[in-house]
Amino acid sequence: MKIKQHLIQICLLCAGVLLPAVAQAQFSFTTNNGAITITGYTGSDVDVTIPDTINGLRVTCIETNAFEGNPLTSVTITANVTNIGDYAFFFCNNLTAVFFQGNAPCLGIGAFGTLGIPTSPGGPFIIYPNCYYLDGTTGWGSTFGGCPTYLFSTPYFCTPNNASITINGCINAGDVLAIPSTIAGLTVTSIGSSAFAYSSLTSVMIPNSVTTIGDNAFIQCFNLTSLTIPNSVTYIGSDAFQGCSLTNLTLPKSGQLSIGAWAFQGCNDLTSITFPEGVVSIGYYAFGLCAGLTNVTIASSVTSIGQFAFYQDPALTSVNFIGNAAVFDWTTFMDDPAVTIYYLACIAESVGES
Repeated sequence: MKIKQHLIQICLLCAGVLLPAVAQAQFSFTTNNGAITITGYTGSDVDVTIPDTINGLRVTCIETNAFEGNPLTSVTITANVTNIGDYAFFFCNNLTAVFFQGNAPCLGIGAFGTLGIPTSPGGPFIIYPNCYYLDGTTGWGSTFGGCPTYLFSTPYFCTPNNASITINGCINAGDVLAIPSTIAGLTVTSIGSSAFAYSSLTSVMIPNSVTTIGDNAFIQCFNLTSLTIPNSVTYIGSDAFQGCSLTNLTLPKSGQLSIGAWAFQGCNDLTSITFPEGVVSIGYYAFGLCAGLTNVTIASSVTSIGQFAFYQDPALTSVNFIGNAAVFDWTTFMDDPAVTIYYLACIAESVGES
């Protein structure tokens, strides 16, 4: 699910908006001891918000099977709701996001999920929507009724993990983004898979608390032109910056950074790259198809370069190994017709050529 598709629901998640009477009338309900239980929905909206109150009474429950099979795509559940019955949202095949405004309610059997294609003869395979909850609310784990859960702490969607947190996305990131080092009192240690994929970012500042940049994290951010990776980062995932318009890339000068497969593939505006002592490995196809790349300098800390790491970089003319050469094979610089490899004692002094 693309977070930007649910901006209206995010506003409701934060604000607890009361629904007008015409919207409330689309819900069927019962009254018990001064509280309302939702028993069904007759409206045509696919993005639904459970009302806080109906007829002045608090909506506290969603009945068994209340929305089963409904074509809704998202639902916002207000803070008054404390119980969700068995199969309440089961077989909602289009449901991708559930936004909770309050603490985790009591949950019945099979409240969420729909049947997918079995992955084995022992199926069936259940597909669950994502659940989002607010900072300061309680009762949440890594999953809720089978649904993966994400903390929403304005403007970030995150996954807490003990004392650390992973950023999974951001509402209206804009063009310039400074990722914080802490969110909700937890240290930001990871940028999740596809967190900022295909965004309009032109600049991003990654704090020195981040150790992992996930797969596809910034894939095809076509406006991203400059990037500094802090010394804290030890892994850049597959396709993390594939297709970005980087003209400047600064890698860590200390640490133990491994660069994953295809991480910077197709960054055509890169002309020169220096791999300093903080880099230990360069993955398969990591800098392949970088049409503008002309010069590469590789420090002795780099012990491994994957197959096709610089595949089809036609402008590449100079590869400078500083100190001991990393392990690489004949495919590493395959289809780079102009490349010459130099082995240097230091950056300023050439001591050999092949």
